[in-house]
Amino acid sequence: MGIQVLYPIGEDAEDIDINLNINLELGLTPDNILAIHGLNGNPLNTWTEPKSQKLWFRDFLPKDIPNARIMTFGYDATAAFERSTAGILEHARDLLRCVEETRINEQERNRPILFCAHSLGGLVLKQALLVAAETGHKHYKPIWENTIGVLFFGTPHRGSSLAAYGAQLARVPTALSMKPTPQLLESLSTGSFILGELNGKFRKLMDKNRGSREIASFYETRTMLAWRSLVVEQASALINPPECETMWETPIPVAADHRDMCRFSSTDNPAYKTAVRTIQRLRRGNADEEITNQVFLVPQALSKDFTGRNDIRTLVTAGLIDQNYQKKKEQKRLVLWGLGGSGKTQICLKIANDYRNRFWGIFFIDGSSINNAIKGFDAIAKALKIRVSQDPLVLVEDVREHLATRPRWMLIIDNADDPDLDLWQFIPLSGNSSILITTRNRAAVKYATTGSTTVERMSEKDAMTLLLKSSGLDNMLDLGNNCPAHHKKKETALKIVRSLGFLALAIIQAGAAIRQRFVSLEDFSVLYTQRKKDLLESGRSKEETGLQCSVYTTWEISIKMIEAVNEKHSVLALEILQYFAFMHFDGITEQSFEMAWRESTRQGHVFFSSVPKWMQTMPDEWDQLLIGRALALLLSFCLITMDADRRVSIHPLVHQWSLERMIEIERREVWLETIVTITAAISWSPGVEGFTHRKSLLPHLDACRNVYAFDLSGRNPHVEAHLSAALSFALIYRENNRINDSIKLTKQCLDSVEANLPASQSHYIPTLKCYAADLSHLGKYDELAEIWQKILKLEEISFAEPEIVAQSLIATATANILIGRHQKAIELCRTVQSDFRETLEHNNTAILEAAEVIGYAKKAMGQPREALKHLEKCLEVRVQTRVGHPTLQEIELVEQLTDLYNELKRSKKARSMAERRVEIYSQIYGPDDRATVAAKVAFEETRHNSGMLNIRRRARCIGVSEKACAFARQQDQGEPSINTLFSMEQLARVYCDCGLLEKAKLLQEEIVAIYMHKGGLGREDTVRAIKYLRRIEFGIKVRRVVYWWVPKTLRDKDWASEKVQNEPAW
Repeated sequence: MGIQVLYPIGEDAEDIDINLNINLELGLTPDNILAIHGLNGNPLNTWTEPKSQKLWFRDFLPKDIPNARIMTFGYDATAAFERSTAGILEHARDLLRCVEETRINEQERNRPILFCAHSLGGLVLKQALLVAAETGHKHYKPIWENTIGVLFFGTPHRGSSLAAYGAQLARVPTALSMKPTPQLLESLSTGSFILGELNGKFRKLMDKNRGSREIASFYETRTMLAWRSLVVEQASALINPPECETMWETPIPVAADHRDMCRFSSTDNPAYKTAVRTIQRLRRGNADEEITNQVFLVPQALSKDFTGRNDIRTLVTAGLIDQNYQKKKEQKRLVLWGLGGSGKTQICLKIANDYRNRFWGIFFIDGSSINNAIKGFDAIAKALKIRVSQDPLVLVEDVREHLATRPRWMLIIDNADDPDLDLWQFIPLSGNSSILITTRNRAAVKYATTGSTTVERMSEKDAMTLLLKSSGLDNMLDLGNNCPAHHKKKETALKIVRSLGFLALAIIQAGAAIRQRFVSLEDFSVLYTQRKKDLLESGRSKEETGLQCSVYTTWEISIKMIEAVNEKHSVLALEILQYFAFMHFDGITEQSFEMAWRESTRQGHVFFSSVPKWMQTMPDEWDQLLIGRALALLLSFCLITMDADRRVSIHPLVHQWSLERMIEIERREVWLETIVTITAAISWSPGVEGFTHRKSLLPHLDACRNVYAFDLSGRNPHVEAHLSAALSFALIYRENNRINDSIKLTKQCLDSVEANLPASQSHYIPTLKCYAADLSHLGKYDELAEIWQKILKLEEISFAEPEIVAQSLIATATANILIGRHQKAIELCRTVQSDFRETLEHNNTAILEAAEVIGYAKKAMGQPREALKHLEKCLEVRVQTRVGHPTLQEIELVEQLTDLYNELKRSKKARSMAERRVEIYSQIYGPDDRATVAAKVAFEETRHNSGMLNIRRRARCIGVSEKACAFARQQDQGEPSINTLFSMEQLARVYCDCGLLEKAKLLQEEIVAIYMHKGGLGREDTVRAIKYLRRIEFGIKVRRVVYWWVPKTLRDKDWASEKVQNEPAW
């Protein structure tokens, strides 16, 4: 029950142009039409002709009354087989409540409403209108105030013989249930006191408000089948006695019985035609005097390809269009702000054209400068035949005063971007008028009275449609979705609009270039990557006044305005925008600049070959206010956006434009300052926060390297800055499993140092250490051990600090474990513990790390219990001494202990440690990272080892393991890293445990081949991989011999597709 919308529904309810007609069309009053059924009726059947099943409110009326929302109200009015004891008053209050709930905002509450009521519905409606008019209820009163008329169909204002019929039907269930006669039936009896009192009050209400509302009372002229008399006589169907004529009630006879008088099978039904004409007459009677547009001073034409923007158009309509039913007549001002080229002007032109007949005059001025605004006012003065003054200020004031005396006009102030331009001098202060302002300057929202909104990128669907329209390929829009040509064009168009960042002006210019055959739709993306600016410029047409400047030119205007500010923060703003051009266009943080400044100050700027210009603006202390003002200035011109966490983003096209507007020499200088800034901003904290920060920089590292490669040649005067940045970038790539990216950089750095800086140990040793780390990740352990021996000798010669030497000894020991020299590794660690205990500070981590490496050596030597003692104690110390989140060393300990607990059959401990590892990895890397997925699969392996794992649960690991393995391979893009091999080995184990032995064999053979390539047969990893391959091959043989009788469908069953109960909460 309650209110049900009949029109618009489905797709029509979302169609902005249908809703535009509903809101207003050709000066007619927009309204709601609400139908209320009667006794024994329901919200739909009462108005539905049974043979044709036509519901005229849904099937006919929207075509004849296109600008109305049509609804029906349902309530408990069944005379038989129901236990309701609610009377007319209760139903009336329910009606008011439901109507009020559908009119939630002021615009809806002030919308005119027209009621159509059949039989008992008319009595409920009269009572509802009395309550709304006389109680003073703040939410119900607007319902009465905005009621424009009522159509009563056979309403028994003075009672009806229908009550006797209802009582007979109700008698049987009433007797059985021992319930009294419902109040509804009691109220309907002829001569009822209740109905007489209700009708008298309603007559007085209508007399008191005569002229403002009209009533049309339809009455039946035919009897129903098996009835001797009319259900509702004419005298009862009229509010006033037949002999009494009033100006507000019109009696209308209908050649139908009581039930069929409001059911129509077609629009040719005479009763339907009468009802529609009556509705139209009531609506016209409420409409204000029709407005004739006399002045339409809009110099730009709306693009014929205008598409979408429904959400913004709806907001502008609600905020600006003065519906003639509204009682408030104050001036309405709305601001559209956003990036240049986002489509603000075209939205204004669309609004002006759609609502032209709603305003006496529509005026358009260019607010980009005072001179342009004055020219606009001069044009208005001439159009209105106002005496034109030679004094510009007098001219503007004359026009303002003239408009202040006229109602119903709209003024569009376009391109009001200058923050120093005072728009108040151009705004005529007049009630019942509308002003629409567009700007790139976000601060202009202060002029708004009815809201403001940002105009951003188009929706994917609208952007593709706009591209095809502007390309002259809009015939593709008429093809079905199943058409191969349509599908291919759609994919191509989507690729193009994505590359253009869904920016309206850029899409139009791209479409124009395609339409003019500078390039085809299919070739656009390839050519665009090579010649972005030229391609967009080629789409400009001087004949199209709406495209007077390119998308790049419109942003240059913003730059000129920022330059004109000519203050310290504006200079910094333009410098920062240049740095942004070399970073990724999303996720730039203000914190990075602060960290870079503090690191630079800490080192006394010795880190830099030259101090970046932006740092020179704050030589003595970090100036949060200055950089905040600089970012705010960029934000005010919509050149950047900023989220609640102050992360900065730039539209991809603005990002590209910022890069291209620099000349080559300037570009290289700013690029160098950018990589130096990023390098200085890197946090080398060993904990989770440090790793997370470094990982967040990955997109910016890639963006820098996509513009220029590091120049590590001896000819480069800034080679040291390039070297430091390259090594820092390599470290971040390495710890994020991008080993091949890392080793390319470190190898280049090593070659450069050996060729250009042979005497500089300060560069050579750190470069060797970075190279060694890459060799470790690639599994090149023999070369790794040689590099660390070389490093130890160099540090001995250079008399390195004890802590540095200790760390190098530990790294050398680790390398020895990897090549099977376990005892040598232990000896090196014992040396650290004995020789450096006194020289190192008591809280130095080198002693602890030495103990950890001894534990790893014991584990590799097959002494799990000894290893466990060492590593458990080390983990305990790590946990006790850490500050904040776990470090990467602690994570390594957890992983090693998990393996040891599994090996010693301590299943509970193993599961606990494996679960801890999953939690830590999820926190650091995220739930979908390769390392996290590997940890999850390892946790499942602990369940498998303890006998807890159902094969279906195990099979669920296949999907995530395959995903992790594929991701790791994709990251390598070259020689497989050790992490990739670990993922492959893990996947092979999962295949094997799930009975997919053939898959496991193929994968394990690939693993063996890679290990053979890396280290040969004598390597421990190779031996382990071959041993597991033999195990798989043996399993295949056993299966063939022993399980030959098992059906192949069961042997090859895809257990991963089975539903698993009680899955883990990851």
